[in-house]
Amino acid sequence: MTLAATILAHHAGGRRLALLATALFALPPMARCTILGIRTVPAEVVEAGRMSGCTKRQLLFKVALPSARPTLLLGLNQVIMQSLAMVVITSLIGAVGLGQKLMFSLQQLRVGQAVEQGVAVVVLAVILDRVSQAYAHQAPQPAVGGRRRHGHLLAGSMAVAACVLLASWLPAIRTLPPELTVSTATFWDGLVRWIAVNLYDALAILRDGLTAHVLLPLRNAILLTPWTMALALLALAGWSIGGWGLAARASLLLGFVLVCGFWVQALMTVYAVTAAVVLCVLIAVPLGVWAAESPRAGKVVDGLCDTLQTFPSFIYLIPVIMLFRVGDLSNIVAIVGAAAVPLIRFTKLGLTLVPTPVVEAATAAGATRTQLLLKVKLPLAFPEIMLGLNQTIMMALAMTAITALIGSRDLGQEILKALPDQDTGRGLLAGLAIACLGIIADRLLGTAAARRREALGLT
Repeated sequence: MTLAATILAHHAGGRRLALLATALFALPPMARCTILGIRTVPAEVVEAGRMSGCTKRQLLFKVALPSARPTLLLGLNQVIMQSLAMVVITSLIGAVGLGQKLMFSLQQLRVGQAVEQGVAVVVLAVILDRVSQAYAHQAPQPAVGGRRRHGHLLAGSMAVAACVLLASWLPAIRTLPPELTVSTATFWDGLVRWIAVNLYDALAILRDGLTAHVLLPLRNAILLTPWTMALALLALAGWSIGGWGLAARASLLLGFVLVCGFWVQALMTVYAVTAAVVLCVLIAVPLGVWAAESPRAGKVVDGLCDTLQTFPSFIYLIPVIMLFRVGDLSNIVAIVGAAAVPLIRFTKLGLTLVPTPVVEAATAAGATRTQLLLKVKLPLAFPEIMLGLNQTIMMALAMTAITALIGSRDLGQEILKALPDQDTGRGLLAGLAIACLGIIADRLLGTAAARRREALGLT
C-alpha cells in the first residue's frame, strides 16, 4: 500500500501508472484472504478429498477453493473497495472520472459537491460488491437447454444493444440532461457549518481533553524512548513470540529505519498508528460482534463498511479539520475512519465461520450467550480477527501519507516534503521506512496468531 502511494508521488502522470498503482494497492487483501481461506479449510475435508482419489490440482480447485469461498468473497469485496478508494489519489497523475472531479471540489473547498461525488463512488462500489456476491451465491442451475438457462443473459444483451442504438439518436438517453438532476451539495455544506458552529464548544472540550490527557502523554512516552531500548524491546518481543529468527528480522528492519535518519518521524508514525489502532479495536470489534450476532444489524454494518471503505481518503480530512481543527486528534480520527473497516469485516467473518456443531455442543453444555461468545466463538475466530487487525494496521500506515496534508509530522510528511524538490530518493526511503514498520507488525502478529491457533488446536 505504501509502495503504491510512493509510486504515485514520484513519477510522471499517466493512466497506465494509475492502473499499476491501483493494482498494487488492491492486491494484498486478496492475497491474504486467499492464503487464510486455504489454510483454514478443515482437515477432515482435505482428508476426504484425498481418500476420494483427488490429485493435488483437483484437491486445490475442487475442494480447498470451494471450501474457502466465504473468505475469498471477502477478499473480492476488499479488492473492489480498495480499487475504488484509489480514484482520487490516481487523479493526481492524470486519471479521469469521478476522482478527478472530486479532487477539483476539494481544492476549491466545495464540501457539498465533494460529498456528493464521494457518495457516487460508494454507490458504484456497493453495486459491484452486491452483484458479485449475488453471482457467487446463486443456486446451481438445472440441466436445461442453453436458451432457458442463459435467458437472462440474452435479455440483458438485447437491452444493452437497444440502449446503445437509441443513444446514438437521442442524446438524452446517453447523458441525463442537467435540468433532470438533483443536487444535495447545499444541504451538506449547511450541515457541516451547523455542526462546526453549534457544537464547537463541546467538540473543543473533547479535543482538548483527549489531547492533553491521552494523546500527549502517549506521544511523549514514545518520543522519549531511546533507540537502543526500542531495538532491545523489539528483539525481546520477537524472540518471545517466534524465536531468534523473528527477533533478528524485526531488529534489522527497525535498524534500517534508524540508519536512514527517520527515527523521530518513525516514532511519530508509531504514535499516530498506535492511538488509531487502539480506537479501531474499541470500535470495530463490538461492531463486528453485533453484525455477526444479528442479521439485521449485519446489513446496517455492511452498508456502513462499504461507505467508509470506498469514501475517498481525502474526504475525511475536510470535516475532521472543520470539527477538530488541525492537530494530532484530527490525524488520528481521519486514520480511524479509513482503517477500522477491515477489522469490522474480519471479526464478523470469523464469528460467522464458527462451526455450528461446536456452538450446539457449547449450548448443550449449558454455556450462556456471553460465555458462548467469549469462550467459544471469539477464540475460534481468532485467526480472522488477527488478519483484520493486520489489515487495519496496514491501512493506518497507508493513511499517514494522506494525513500529511493536514500537518502531521511523521513519515508521511517526509514523502510530501520530497514532492516539491523532486527528491525521489528521500521519498522512496520514507516509503520504505513505512513499509518496514508494516512488515514488523505483520510478522509479529502473524506469528502470534499462528501460535495461538496451535494452542487452540485450530491447525
